[in-house]
Amino acid sequence: MPFLNTSGKCVNLFRKDAIKRVGGYDETLVSYEDWDLLLSLNDKGIEGDVIPLEMFEYRRSFGSMVYSVANPLRASLIQYMMSKHREGWKTHAALMAQILVRLWKDAEIREENLREDRFVVYFAKDGAFSESRSARQAYSGCGLRSLEFLLPYDPEINSLRLDPCDREKRMKLTLVEVRDAMTGAVLMAAGGGNGFDAIEAAGTTKVEGVGPDSLSFESCGNDPQFLMRSREFEGKELRLRVAFEV
Repeated sequence: MPFLNTSGKCVNLFRKDAIKRVGGYDETLVSYEDWDLLLSLNDKGIEGDVIPLEMFEYRRSFGSMVYSVANPLRASLIQYMMSKHREGWKTHAALMAQILVRLWKDAEIREENLREDRFVVYFAKDGAFSESRSARQAYSGCGLRSLEFLLPYDPEINSLRLDPCDREKRMKLTLVEVRDAMTGAVLMAAGGGNGFDAIEAAGTTKVEGVGPDSLSFESCGNDPQFLMRSREFEGKELRLRVAFEV
């Protein structure tokens, strides 16, 4: 149980009286309060049932408290918990050291790859987007870029969301085209003389200029979005092509 927060996602079930026995959540923590609760329960010898499934789906916004407040304090929060639960850690110290080294090296690798941007496509029914329904590609450098995505077949897809980058920057969309992957028929097109009425800016996107051939925008944060909805998408395998300038 002490390692649940380092080994993937799961659901933990505890009775209310067990949580009350350890005093509930530590409200001094701005994040990791769930991990701290697990450690407190473990200190008291309380074990829970672990369900190795994700019972709900959510996507954290880059403007959320988790990213803007908690993430910069991550190392301090872990150090606080390890000091608070020092006695409980003693028998697990060697294993925990290995896990923390892995997390540290993973973070180092992500830092080295910051020069790459990710273009992520989310697809869903009725606007219910999630990480589990996405396709992504990495790109780097400046100039004209063209990406293609073949989206996994889902008979209920009628919404797409494009996240063109994951940091603050200026970009220009020149083409967004969705085709039926089987027949090649164009289901939706923006740019290339068609204008951009078919897509809607959202998230941290600030549109700076729109014409028949391009849409210029600034990502004012780390979560720019463009939304597309069409009943034409339903029941088809979709191929998406995007052209843009960075």
